[in-house]
Amino acid sequence: MRLFPALAAATLAAAAAAPAGGEPWQHAGGRLAVPAAGLSFPDKAGTVALTQTSEASLGGQGVDDVAQYRSADEQVYATLFVYLTAYADAALAAYELDKVIRQHRGPDARLESSRVLPAGGTAAGAIRVVYVNTEGGKSATTGAVLRAGHWIVTVRVSGPSARQAEVEAALDALISGLRVSGAAVDPVAPLQVSDCPATAKKAAKRSELRLEGAGLGSDPMTRMLIDSALSAGLGEGKDPKAPPFPASIADNGRHPVCIRERVTVGDNVIDLMQAAGDTANPTAVIGVINDAGKTVEMRRIGNGGPYSVHLHNVARTANFGSYDRLLTAGQVADLLQGSPKMGAMRSQIVYKADGTSATEVYVAVGK
Repeated sequence: MRLFPALAAATLAAAAAAPAGGEPWQHAGGRLAVPAAGLSFPDKAGTVALTQTSEASLGGQGVDDVAQYRSADEQVYATLFVYLTAYADAALAAYELDKVIRQHRGPDARLESSRVLPAGGTAAGAIRVVYVNTEGGKSATTGAVLRAGHWIVTVRVSGPSARQAEVEAALDALISGLRVSGAAVDPVAPLQVSDCPATAKKAAKRSELRLEGAGLGSDPMTRMLIDSALSAGLGEGKDPKAPPFPASIADNGRHPVCIRERVTVGDNVIDLMQAAGDTANPTAVIGVINDAGKTVEMRRIGNGGPYSVHLHNVARTANFGSYDRLLTAGQVADLLQGSPKMGAMRSQIVYKADGTSATEVYVAVGK
């Protein structure tokens, strides 16, 4: 079966323009800026100084931006990530950052401190964490996460254990030196997590969404177009011209969540979460896959209706249509591994650095 784009519709939103020439970073006057995000940082922070800027993915689009800092002896190093992600939530990103550090910095890594600190003029703007005994006791690692609009900022700083104070000072200088000219830094709180076991046992079946009485044809092509378009869902805002970003169930840490079950894909264990207290017929169930915002989402359509299935990523949302119930853990694993059993995506939303978005709808042609 081959898939062809059937239509594409762009939506506009007011936002700062990206730098000319496609370069997402601007470096001048001791400041390093991402104009599209309305954020800038000092080019020196404690003993580390800027050495390199680049894009981690989607080169030329300015939506996944990375800056590297190093000390003069290159023993203390910092990485600054500024990225536009479809499912933007700093509390969820910090939760996943903890998992990443524990997985990649050694089994003995220990969280020494975690707190919320001011950032960009917001009193509770960023989650700050400090880990010791990383890499078998050889290093100390710190991190901070914040959200401004739909941009996530993640800072990681590491160095020798004996220079932990220097590592922390570099992190604090980068966060305290943040300046905001666009969307304000959103207040954040650490993720509140509990357990609410609710395993989905019966496999979900793909369903077709319909527009009854709309006078549209019922042939397979038209029905797939309708299903593809509706499966994209509606965003969190009410402005029809705004990009359709989904609303986070955690609301940047303001709403508690609970873990209903876990999915293992390779060496990654994904917690499937829903809003705490929403257990009988959850509005949405998500699984955060990494600290860059990659998230699988099952979102209920209407009151007690089917669930639309989405895979959010940096500047992308892939929509997989609607299902009559929540996916099982096995179906989620199949989806994330690209199994043909789950079918191809029905549509994709592309979010752009300049604040616009485009939706591509796909239909199956042939076999």
